[in-house]
Amino acid sequence: MENKNSTFAITVVLIALLLAALYFWNPFHPTKQSGDEPPSQNDSLTDSQEPSEAKLDEPPESTEDNVPIPIVGDTAESAREYLRARGKVVVAASVESGPYTYKDGGEFKGFEVDLVREFVLRWFNVTVESEIGEHIEFKDTTVSERGNKVREDSIGFLIGSVSYTSKRCESVPLDERNPEQLNDRICTNGYSSDPQALTVVSNSPIDSYCDPRLDSSNTVLIVIHGTTGEATLDNYKEQCNFSEDIGIVQKPSRKDALDEVLIDDGRIKVYKSNLSLIKFAVRNHAGQDGLKVISGRGNSENETYGMWLKAENLGLRNLIDETVDRMRDDGTFAKLCQKHAGIVINNNCIFDFETNTIKIAVAIDRTGADNPLGEDQRFAADAATSYFQNQLIASGIYQFTIETTTFDTRSDNDGAKNVYERLTTNESEFAVIIGPTYSEQATHTHPIANDAGIVVIGPSNTADGIPQAGDFIFRTSAPVSAYAGFAIAEIQSGVSDVALLYLEEDAFTESEAKAFREAISQNDRLTPVYDIPFAKDDFDNDYADQITQLLDNPPDLLIISGRFSDGVKIVQLFRAQYQERFDHEFDGEIIGGNGMNSSKIFADCGQACNGLVIAQAYDIDLKTNINPKFIQAYETATGKQPSQIAAQMFTAVQVVVDSLIKINETEQISVMELPQLRRRLKEQLHQSNLSFQTPLGEIWFDSEGEICQEVFRVARVTINDDGQSGQFVPGARYSINNEKGEPCYSQ
Repeated sequence: MENKNSTFAITVVLIALLLAALYFWNPFHPTKQSGDEPPSQNDSLTDSQEPSEAKLDEPPESTEDNVPIPIVGDTAESAREYLRARGKVVVAASVESGPYTYKDGGEFKGFEVDLVREFVLRWFNVTVESEIGEHIEFKDTTVSERGNKVREDSIGFLIGSVSYTSKRCESVPLDERNPEQLNDRICTNGYSSDPQALTVVSNSPIDSYCDPRLDSSNTVLIVIHGTTGEATLDNYKEQCNFSEDIGIVQKPSRKDALDEVLIDDGRIKVYKSNLSLIKFAVRNHAGQDGLKVISGRGNSENETYGMWLKAENLGLRNLIDETVDRMRDDGTFAKLCQKHAGIVINNNCIFDFETNTIKIAVAIDRTGADNPLGEDQRFAADAATSYFQNQLIASGIYQFTIETTTFDTRSDNDGAKNVYERLTTNESEFAVIIGPTYSEQATHTHPIANDAGIVVIGPSNTADGIPQAGDFIFRTSAPVSAYAGFAIAEIQSGVSDVALLYLEEDAFTESEAKAFREAISQNDRLTPVYDIPFAKDDFDNDYADQITQLLDNPPDLLIISGRFSDGVKIVQLFRAQYQERFDHEFDGEIIGGNGMNSSKIFADCGQACNGLVIAQAYDIDLKTNINPKFIQAYETATGKQPSQIAAQMFTAVQVVVDSLIKINETEQISVMELPQLRRRLKEQLHQSNLSFQTPLGEIWFDSEGEICQEVFRVARVTINDDGQSGQFVPGARYSINNEKGEPCYSQ
């Protein structure tokens, strides 16, 4: 009997010990802090306060949520099992933290609230959204309460723009005076970030984060006690080189802080907080029209936001991190971010991001006599803008966007000059001008832009001397003198007599005609029999004198250097009149100059241009990463094969975007003033040690702004049976070797 009693007693003792162990093992059990000093003011959330009167050693009031159901282990799966056993998750929500967490009409809303709702769908296998409320309970908390709220047994975790600091998220001393007292809370991985910002009255002269006018004893910085706005004050003053004894005023809430800013007592009042939080507060403040926000982006380091938990809830933290990662992978994270007007950058949801819209003027011929080239350029510019803007977003680059606006220069010099004079006034918002279409126009307009300090990219200006107009002038169109002669090399044997027709008094055609003459003189098989100029007004006279002269002694090879309309009409008239006079088709060769390098040639010239030979600075078969994407974008927009003119325009937009990306890697392009941006873009383009992988192949610019391009080819025009469509059929490929750091095409 005595043994039985002893056994029973031992059993009772063991059960009691086991129950005690389970009770104290509960991760939601109140942490004993008797005798601990209250945490320092830095031990807090963004814009949160942990007041000195808070007694951390007092356990929370007992509720049904305090039932001790332990989380076994520190894995995400153990946390999931615990939550399902409990039936719901309790979340503390700091509601003065929009757009992350706030209340609207008594309802909890915000990006973080929607994250938590998505957690419930996944953790509890909820299939109907209306059932989410059965598994989640939000507990409203104020700025002054939320720092301690996370310690309560009933709370799983806390949301409300929790920015990461070591005293909030790591096991470090809360106060250097008491190194034994370690932080007992942890944070999840970040999912958003934000810099600091300032708020002043709207008519204040203060217009920058480190405005020197703030360095005054008359300045008052308003902060919420215990926030990063307060914690970073010393760094802020040091960073901005402020030396005066600037006043500090503490307020309990953002509303109170904004109210203080609006009180005019003769002092310069500035509320310092996080950008997205402060903008949301201003938008919802009764006095919003009297307030303005000055971003610290570029001057203030971004703070990372996550959720806050007790240190022993490691498994729950892992579950949250795992769930957010899966939401990123399946696109849910981005959808929720966009729902609240955010954008996902580098896996973070960014609100109130600042973007510098880089405006690019595309000055081309839209309505002139030779507008087919301009049409190619317009389609290519639109395709490039769409493509590269999407690439910026996909690459997580949000500091700038590009915007192109097309201006009609027509085909004449006066039309181009009028456009450039409008684009280069002091009020101009354009960082870059791409254009004009013709070299002759460029000789009259590029000096205007250069004097105004505006970068110009010549997309189709192939005459000699174009980039030498000034430091701000570049081109993505290789000089025609470098490659026009390749077309003559493509002509087969059996050809001897050569006729050259060219447009006189035009910078482009005079350069091209000179190149053709040099190529003819270097070919022993060829004999120049005609060198015939025509004037611009001959377009209305059907080139009668020139064609009559050709027909008196027909050449084996006809070379035409003119604008698009010149070339098309001369080819059609020459073939038709040759047929009429000799009763058979012309069986010689025709070379078209660079002016005929347009996909419009298929429909506008028809069968008359079948077999036409053209030297091109673009090889449609070139195997580069970007070329197939360019072809697809252009063909989707036009239904046509891209021409050289289109490829050079696409490349012009690309070199601007690629250069801006390089600048953005080391400088804050989002807040860069226009004159500085223009100057930096010019300097970046002149970096000859850098190159661009484009549809034209690898290119770079020499010290004069000349494009250095190595790949060229000759193509034949093939017209389909419908007489309206066709292709540029690739012929031989030619290469020019250029050395970086040296003038191009100099050998």
